[in-house]
Amino acid sequence: MVASIRRVLQKDTTETIYSRFRDLFNGRPYLSLWRSLEAISIISALESLCIEPGLKGCITIDIGCGDGLTTRGIGWRFSAGIEPDTFSATQALNSGQYEMVVVGDATELPLKDGIIDTALSNCVFEHIFKIEEAFSEVRRILAGGGSLILTMPVRGLVSDIVFFLPLSLIGLYGYIERFIDKGLRHFHYFDGKILAMIEDSGLRVIYRSYYMPDFLVSWWLFLRYAERVFRRLHLAWFWRCMAKVIEKLNCCLVRSSHRYMSRGGGGVVMILTKEGE
Repeated sequence: MVASIRRVLQKDTTETIYSRFRDLFNGRPYLSLWRSLEAISIISALESLCIEPGLKGCITIDIGCGDGLTTRGIGWRFSAGIEPDTFSATQALNSGQYEMVVVGDATELPLKDGIIDTALSNCVFEHIFKIEEAFSEVRRILAGGGSLILTMPVRGLVSDIVFFLPLSLIGLYGYIERFIDKGLRHFHYFDGKILAMIEDSGLRVIYRSYYMPDFLVSWWLFLRYAERVFRRLHLAWFWRCMAKVIEKLNCCLVRSSHRYMSRGGGGVVMILTKEGE
């Protein structure tokens, strides 16, 4: 992972990547923090395959593209975006990051068999209840030797949040974990079961790396709920002032985050491939 990040820095500094997301998610530092770390990890994964979406003759799609802001922050264009929400699909099309955007579901992709060279799905699969069907659909649409760049939160994401540790001692942790999962709309986390599903679907993991060290997971969730509290207290003006300071701190944290990575992290990026047929 560190070597991959160094290759990214040769063309684009982490400060530049973070500044893009800061501008895209103005006043929402928890989003710019997580998305910029995702972007660095995705770029690293793509570089490991020597792939740059948008190359002539390479058909690429973004599954669950949302409004297209994350792809815009990464800085690459895709052949198509797939998004179940009509309003978000319209925003994605207007973002200029996709040649076309199709309203569709990951469990029933509106694409022909074996036509996609590279697919990206950024923190989408954890929200899909029937995730096995989504993996099967990806295998169906990929060309032989095609790849899926996939990011997901890791099992233990919530338990790694340091300020929830005392709650486990008094028996409240389980309630808090379910509350957070409901707010995040998570049905799945990356773990051994997900790896088994990937293998059962006929895909193979050829790259796996982690991002978002544990202390940044705690900081990220604190920022997420602090923003909501300040807005509900009608102190949004105060939060906007604080956000400017927080953004500067976040930039420093993103720049040095790889130094604190161990074998795990709050998120995982994988490359799944379909063997040539």
